[in-house]
Amino acid sequence: MKSGKILPHERIQFATGQGAFHGGTIFFPNEPMRWIYDIGSRSLGGQSKLASAIDRFMRPRMFPAITNNTVDVVFISHFDQDHVNGIPLLKKKGISVKEFVIPALNDQERIISLVDFTIGSRAAENLLPFFLDPQTWLKETFGADTVVRQVEPMNSERTPLFEEPLLENTEDTFSTDRPHLEWPESGINPTMHSGSEGVLSLGPAGGRISFRPFYFKQDLFHPQDFMKACQLHFGTTNCEDILNDLKNGNSFEKVRKDLRGLQKVIAGNVNRSSLCLLINYHVKSRYSYLSCLGGNFSFSKVDHVDWIGTGDVDLKHGLTKTNFYNTIRPTVDRIITFQIPHHGSGKNFDIQDLKVLQNVKNFVVPYGTTNGYGHPSSAIKGIPNLQEVTELSRDFIEAFLLT
Repeated sequence: MKSGKILPHERIQFATGQGAFHGGTIFFPNEPMRWIYDIGSRSLGGQSKLASAIDRFMRPRMFPAITNNTVDVVFISHFDQDHVNGIPLLKKKGISVKEFVIPALNDQERIISLVDFTIGSRAAENLLPFFLDPQTWLKETFGADTVVRQVEPMNSERTPLFEEPLLENTEDTFSTDRPHLEWPESGINPTMHSGSEGVLSLGPAGGRISFRPFYFKQDLFHPQDFMKACQLHFGTTNCEDILNDLKNGNSFEKVRKDLRGLQKVIAGNVNRSSLCLLINYHVKSRYSYLSCLGGNFSFSKVDHVDWIGTGDVDLKHGLTKTNFYNTIRPTVDRIITFQIPHHGSGKNFDIQDLKVLQNVKNFVVPYGTTNGYGHPSSAIKGIPNLQEVTELSRDFIEAFLLT
């Protein structure tokens, strides 16, 4: 196995407006390893912004000669349009995806995910089959060999804590052969527990990078009320029958009308459940670290470069907040970049928790400047080290060397 002294690495929060598109690349000498966390935008011209961002992601300035057209894994936090409507662009650009990691939804939740879809732009109508049956659509679109992993929600009574191993490196080199992301669950369509660890081994140095998805789900409606609404709007309480009926050609306008009616009985905000992604770097070394937003550069030597994406999770209320911070506690001091949830909504993040995140170097908030939701809130905009990434800004880039 060939080995080298350094391993360049890049993470980018792309400037695509009201939505989210984060991509990471490890530049192994023979072939890059890439991942994506969410890919969507609701902003005017968002599809064009996404298309351009995908091009920058696949052909980075750091290594312009790269021709590989594969993404190893796409993580989806939840099924709002502004987090998923860029997926068809990957296929359109001829990009293959080895695997998707998505929240596991039951039939009721799949119907509820259509609420956001029907309120959104008609330009996304071709995504209706994806919302109806994400697993089937992804495999039909990207190929039967594409693995679709579904992550079960966190158990509210148990938080999967984990220990960070002390690495005893005997060599100071990394493999130049491109490793594969290994998960404990095998199979073509596995269901995973929250906190399952996808491992990317880095060779002789003994290090690894781990990807840990955690699905935090809030129950936002009373099942009895939901069933009554289904009977009223669809004539049945059988969710499977409703989904099959929608697959078989009900007009889009009827779907829009019925689901908007259904929305009225759903208590709370459907945006409060999300699959969060924690990326840990287990390498016994220091990192040469550079971050950049526009013309603002920051260079330093750092001990840790862990990253966490939060989708639209509710980190302000109840068990979700408690479970989230209990989950990340073992590695919270290693997190250097934290994505503020729900585009900086004051309803989803409590600034009092900044004391828990005191070692974070970058708080990143992607949003659209013309959104009608008041994102980000004034409280969020007052956070030190806030990186605001909009359709008018440049990308927020992190580049570092594993050495």
